[in-house]
Amino acid sequence: MLRTSLCLVTARRSGRLVGFGRAWGDGHYRAVIDDLVVLPAERGKKLGTRIVRKLLTRLQGIEEVSLTTSLATAPFYESLGFTLYRGAHLKRLARRQAGITASPPARNRKSNTSTRT
Repeated sequence: MLRTSLCLVTARRSGRLVGFGRAWGDGHYRAVIDDLVVLPAERGKKLGTRIVRKLLTRLQGIEEVSLTTSLATAPFYESLGFTLYRGAHLKRLARRQAGITASPPARNRKSNTSTRT
């Protein structure tokens, strides 16, 4: 995950990792800030702000930088120049990630609905 990121920013205090952010994308048109992690003890010290600003500096020139967050944390990102997008948010998870263990539908199974022609 980290090795294939477009850019990665780490924050350390006394050599200890206390926060990081990463982005992935094509390097020209689109980038996604996918992770911003700050240890709870380090929150409220503007560390997250510095990490995001550093990511945005490294992503300068890319046409669109996006991210997904909760509505509760959206104001934080809006303060850094992001705009809340009210479009559709779609996601497709692999079966194993979604916890689905059912077999694919059986072929030639009769349907409970009928169609008249």
